[in-house]
Amino acid sequence: MASIYSGCTIWITAVIPFEKSTAKIVGMGFTTIIAVAHGLDEHSIEEVELRAFDDPDDRKTKPWLATERANKVRKELLALGIAPGRVRVSKQVRVVKPGEPCGIEFAITKIAKNARCSIGGPR
Repeated sequence: MASIYSGCTIWITAVIPFEKSTAKIVGMGFTTIIAVAHGLDEHSIEEVELRAFDDPDDRKTKPWLATERANKVRKELLALGIAPGRVRVSKQVRVVKPGEPCGIEFAITKIAKNARCSIGGPR
């Protein structure tokens, strides 16, 4: 069975609204980022990778926009006290389909060896 210690990656999608065609976070986006920052510390998560979404566009994918958005979220996490070495931006881009909300996917790539966590169970 694979574990997070042996290279298994857990992707979690957080809906973070951005102004169309920009990396400006709007609405409840900052609240989501604050919750993620707390979660990183509460659950002994040592490292995450951010993969952002671009906007749905019939003409072409905009990987630069997705990267810019991921960098913006990373900057906000650092401003909340998360160490720079714990958050990195993925080179992968997530293409959004029309009608799908924009967001950021967080890949939990490393947790503390002594971390105690359960998925779907009581806390």
